[in-house]
Amino acid sequence: MNWKVKAAVQRACAAMPVGGGAVYYALQRAFGMLDDPDRPLWMIRVAARIAEDVGRAGPGLHGKRVLEVGTGWRVDLPVGLFLCGAGSIDTYDVNRYLRPGLVMEAVARLAAQRQQIVNTLAGVADGADVERRLDALARAPDARSVLEIAGIRYHAPADATRIDRPAGSVDLHVSFTVLQLIPYDTLVALLRESSRLLSAGGLAWHQVDLSDPFARSDRSITRANFLRFTDDEWRRWSDNRFGYHNRLRAADYERLYREAGHEILDWRADVDERSRADLANGFPLSDRFRGLPVEMLATDTIRVVSRPVRVAHGGSHQEA
Repeated sequence: MNWKVKAAVQRACAAMPVGGGAVYYALQRAFGMLDDPDRPLWMIRVAARIAEDVGRAGPGLHGKRVLEVGTGWRVDLPVGLFLCGAGSIDTYDVNRYLRPGLVMEAVARLAAQRQQIVNTLAGVADGADVERRLDALARAPDARSVLEIAGIRYHAPADATRIDRPAGSVDLHVSFTVLQLIPYDTLVALLRESSRLLSAGGLAWHQVDLSDPFARSDRSITRANFLRFTDDEWRRWSDNRFGYHNRLRAADYERLYREAGHEILDWRADVDERSRADLANGFPLSDRFRGLPVEMLATDTIRVVSRPVRVAHGGSHQEA
């Protein structure tokens, strides 16, 4: 789909006084990623990656209390973390988008891919435990039961910068391709709240999509296409609840982690080669991005493991 058409559809749905979410959901089901049958298994792979990263930086995921930011339409990642051995998962979203039908569809697809799941999680979870947990999910009669079996608690609408739970009550603070949908100042507040919530030894794991969101459905543009626009121009295209992207670059995230008082333990960045080639050959840039290194502009994904500085120094908080 042409990206300008998609942007217009998003703006129209967001502007509806009532029913905009339902209309956008229907369109996503018909034409978007919600109709992707491979997504549940793909999110199991993401959960395995989280378990691997957490295992390198700390004691692992088994039995841990997880807090997810940005639930979305389904609970594929919380289910994946449950299969990896997480003890509980509280998932928070500013909008109540979760659809029970999608939850049940995902569970059915996972049950049909039993051996693939066991193989995918072989390095991070006990195979017999994975099978027991998967069997329990497959027997669930409805989405509410799925959440209960997996220890998933859904909170929406909710503000992840102000969570009503005790300090030190979370072992892992996690999000997958969500932080790019949040303004800078709110991200700082979110990470500071994670510092309050994280237990001694607790970690934060976040994967961020730095790329133009319209490039996923319109292959005629690169993942760096949105860097050509001024802030005012970009707001006209994307300043709505279905299309917002903060356009922060990797260096901005490094700065906000420092500002929020987090020590980065692991930082992995992926560069989009098509974007790098275009940027190196005179791709037009807005003044906001002009002069930045091509490598930084073409970075389309970062994966970050961090912990509050107070944990790193074993005492009271120290500014980064």
